[in-house]
Amino acid sequence: MAHTASSLYLLEHAVWSYTSAEVESHLDTEVFQRWVEEGGLTTALAGVKRVGGPTENRVMANSTIVYGPVRTRL
Repeated sequence: MAHTASSLYLLEHAVWSYTSAEVESHLDTEVFQRWVEEGGLTTALAGVKRVGGPTENRVMANSTIVYGPVRTRL
C-alpha cells in the first residue's frame, strides 16, 4: 500500500510540474519512473498478482496446514 501511495504522490507532482511548465519537470518524471521501476513497486505488484492467483489450491493448502490431511472413511 505504501508503494502505491508514494507512487501516486510522485505521479501527481510530476503531472503538476509538467502542466505548470516547470523548468525541471523532466526530472520529476524521471524520479517517478525510477521509483516505480527500482523502488519496489514492480516487486510489490508481482506479489499481489501471485497471491491473487488461483485460490482453490491455496484454500486446500490452508485447510491442510490447519486441520491436517483430509482422510476419507470407507
